[in-house]
Amino acid sequence: MKVHAPELLKNLRADPGAVGVLHEWDLGKGNFGGIAILNHIPEKDFADVALIDGKLNDRLLSAIRERHQQGYGEALASEVPWLAKLRDELGARATSLAPPHRNYVEQRLDQWFKDLQEGLAASSGAA
Repeated sequence: MKVHAPELLKNLRADPGAVGVLHEWDLGKGNFGGIAILNHIPEKDFADVALIDGKLNDRLLSAIRERHQQGYGEALASEVPWLAKLRDELGARATSLAPPHRNYVEQRLDQWFKDLQEGLAASSGAA
């Protein structure tokens, strides 16, 4: 997947709303549902797509949550540490935003990643 990661990032940059590829199935169609690929994208580069002009890309974060709630478990396990690093990167970027954007982004990040963690726990059977 390392070879496909730059192309995925390029496509997300070109169209930040085209996030279905993250949770839809069929590698032949350029979809990566159930396939660990995000961990091959530098968190800082992905954060450029996730936080644009002081606003979180809610569609992108929702697609990531959907991706991990579909029950792929072990198949996506290598992405879990990457997700924590992405959360840290986005949090660091939020601190440089002016109010009210800073507070809004920080609150949204807390909610997105809380929901994501709950989804991860549920898909692994830990909940």
